[in-house]
Amino acid sequence: MKLRLSDFHFLLESISEPFDNFSISTSEGKCLKVKTQFPYLTLGLMQAPQLIKAFFPLTEGSIFFHNEPTLGCTQFGSVQFVFSQSGFIFCFNKKFSIPWGQVNNCSQDFIKIPPFPIVEKGKINDFIFESLKSNKSITNHFINEMKQTLGVLLKFKDQFQNLVKASPQLFTKDVCQKYLEECYEEVNFKLKQKVFSQAQAEIPFLSTDLLKLKLVSDEMGIKIDFQGTSPSSQIALTDLFTDGVCFNILSHYFQFSHKMNSATFSLFQIAKPVNSFVSSKNTNMLILAENWGAPLLKTALHNCLWKMYGKNQTAPHNYFALPIQLKSDSGTALNFNLNNGRSFYTQNNYNQDKGYFSKNNSDGSLFPKISAFEELGIKVIALEERPVKVTKAAQSSSPGWILKVRTTQKIQLSYFPDIVARSIKIDKLLTGYEASQIVLNGEPLVGKNLSYEIPENSELVFMSGFSSSVI
Repeated sequence: MKLRLSDFHFLLESISEPFDNFSISTSEGKCLKVKTQFPYLTLGLMQAPQLIKAFFPLTEGSIFFHNEPTLGCTQFGSVQFVFSQSGFIFCFNKKFSIPWGQVNNCSQDFIKIPPFPIVEKGKINDFIFESLKSNKSITNHFINEMKQTLGVLLKFKDQFQNLVKASPQLFTKDVCQKYLEECYEEVNFKLKQKVFSQAQAEIPFLSTDLLKLKLVSDEMGIKIDFQGTSPSSQIALTDLFTDGVCFNILSHYFQFSHKMNSATFSLFQIAKPVNSFVSSKNTNMLILAENWGAPLLKTALHNCLWKMYGKNQTAPHNYFALPIQLKSDSGTALNFNLNNGRSFYTQNNYNQDKGYFSKNNSDGSLFPKISAFEELGIKVIALEERPVKVTKAAQSSSPGWILKVRTTQKIQLSYFPDIVARSIKIDKLLTGYEASQIVLNGEPLVGKNLSYEIPENSELVFMSGFSSSVI
């Protein structure tokens, strides 16, 4: 029976289903599928197998691990695992709940892990775990999670090997090549269904810095030009980070996120000025890139899409999501975000826009369970919507969120304020804006401090921001 490429696509979906951040590539380095919850990981997951293979011998009995940003691990506190199996190369990204680095600027990752085989000849290298234990920043919880992850990956390797043996006709080079060609043609057709257009966006942030972006859709595909963007200063995004956000966000807009791979990425051309903060060689600021850089890129891209296609999408809004870390004296940390509310376009169908927001921005999948707060000595009092003001057009925006908690022991709070807010406030299209805010025992936290000691029996209120409707 002739193999349909739609069946091969379903097969790739099934293989990746158990994982949140995962890629599968051919032995030649062509990515067949990348799947991730975090846009800035997209290109890293795609490129890591090829980069690791170029420098290290990827045998089927080994699993390499690392957290090197230039090799694809572009998320603070995460570790990538790269391995070969039955003629294919896989990359898996694991996010760990670890304390942010330095107290004030939170720029340093917890440990530097160069590429190294943590599994050799099918056996876990226990020497590595003994070495990790000597590092004061490594907890037993981290080591246990690492071992659990390796168990999952070793089991996956066996399952995939058995699958290839049972159906070798599904995994030939010819099938893979035809699948990539079909993906290219399908996405190229989708892009051409939109009217060719272009737009620019300028997002000021901090005191003097600027993100400048030009987005062009034409017969050649998608072009993104960052000429005019500020040099690298407090925020530093690697090429893989910037490209990953652009590819991921636009693939969702043009509705081909289920077919993100090497073929569809070839339809993108991304130009970045050397030494600008969107093309930096500084890899010590991943936490800032994640919490400030990614929202900047998303806000600018959405702004351009709004100018190009207007009513066909939700209105411009601020993608900042209030990043919070709560840490106990024992070193246990809880990291989470409160997403900003989205704005709506008053001439759109409000309920349709609101449904889009509910589906894509507030499903709670990335929010910690109540038990995670309780383990840290924190009692959750309430999680509710932040009330919105009635706009000039008498149209409500999507609300932000309010999280109220009470501490039962002393904890440390670290967070990042919203640096995108300045551009939202000066946007004449918006009828109103509410910034994110943190209140401790009735008093707002203000100033340049990014870390606070919170006494026992204190009440904390976290309020995410939101953009109001567009006239």
